[in-house]
Amino acid sequence: MKRLWLAIIVLLLGFLSWRWYKPPQMPQTASYVISEQTQGDIKTLLDSMERSSDFPPLPAYSSISERPLFFSDRRPPQPYVAEAVVPRTPNQPKRRAGKRQLQVSGIVQVGNQLYALLTGGEIPDVRRVSVGDDVDGWKVTSIGTDRLILSKGTGDKTLLVRSYKPVLPSQQAQKNSGGRAQTRKLKPRRNNNGLQGAVSRAASAPPR
Repeated sequence: MKRLWLAIIVLLLGFLSWRWYKPPQMPQTASYVISEQTQGDIKTLLDSMERSSDFPPLPAYSSISERPLFFSDRRPPQPYVAEAVVPRTPNQPKRRAGKRQLQVSGIVQVGNQLYALLTGGEIPDVRRVSVGDDVDGWKVTSIGTDRLILSKGTGDKTLLVRSYKPVLPSQQAQKNSGGRAQTRKLKPRRNNNGLQGAVSRAASAPPR
């Protein structure tokens, strides 16, 4: 272990002594002298640029140095502020949920009195009315088995009983029955009067 440390120290001292004997040198920049021929070529190039229509004359470039881009009183532009966008309101009025049309669900007879069951109108629930009642400003003048007549001033209107579509049997029920109509077998009823007559005749007959 001591030999290893001794070898490292010797190598380090040798490296330091070599760098002290030959220090690193800074790179030297070579100076070039422009010859008279090169200066003439540059002048010829500048003259040709001045004669060209694509480039402005050389005196025009002096104005750039006279009018620098940055001035002492130059300030940044004002920050951009977006204008508030006001949403346009539609001209069309909002659609209001109208009331349901007045319909006659059914006619009920209690004794000699007929009542009509109404749905819709100003009252959403089902209501029962009779002749003389008020229905949303209309007066019930007549109730029939299939209609209701309302009047208002000189006008009147007739409401028919709402008709419902008949309920058709489902196809599954037809498949289960095999497409055959099921008939109910009726048992013959025994005539009790005839039986009693036979019994009475047998009782009145003389014994053999």
